[in-house]
Amino acid sequence: MDRNFATVAEWMTHLSRKQDFLDSNPRCLDAVLEYL
Repeated sequence: MDRNFATVAEWMTHLSRKQDFLDSNPRCLDAVLEYL
């Protein structure tokens, strides 16, 4: 598996687990999407 793909998969898992946190911190979400 490509290393970058694995990193993105980890980020997506993290996002799904921290949805409430991201909902209250839209700037954080924007930063993550920009990173991806």
